[in-house]
Amino acid sequence: MNKSNLTRRQFLATASTTGIAAIASGGIPAYADISRAKKQPNLAILGGQPVRTKPFPAWPVWDETDEELIVPVLRGGVWSRDKMVSAAEKKFAELMGSKYCLATTNGTQALITALYALGIGGGDEVITTPYTFVATVDAVLLANALPIFVDIDPRFLIGD
Repeated sequence: MNKSNLTRRQFLATASTTGIAAIASGGIPAYADISRAKKQPNLAILGGQPVRTKPFPAWPVWDETDEELIVPVLRGGVWSRDKMVSAAEKKFAELMGSKYCLATTNGTQALITALYALGIGGGDEVITTPYTFVATVDAVLLANALPIFVDIDPRFLIGD
């Protein structure tokens, strides 16, 4: 097979298979380059200087107003898609100048919902950064699409 005629999918499949085979055969170590790590100071747990010395702030943070809004929801017995959620969605949509808003439980679910709303599915490719939280890629894979990683560092743009 001519390398210049490979599709992205063929390239990824070939590169993945080749990389796994190289690691399995012992040709490539399956761990990160530790030569740089040796030059770094010891981790705090090993006697090095801690990065953070102050305790983390308490979380979650709320006040009496929040409690006044949360307690009725807790006592109402309906914790999903209740009037409170609909009212919050409507208010947020107005704040954003949008016609609609859909509240989700977390950012991962928001990404999954957005991909489905856009009709992304099997056979589609989604361009994303490799420097991200795993949920970004998980959402694409859960939609049966293929993540395509593109470097976002301007120092690595073609022609620079």
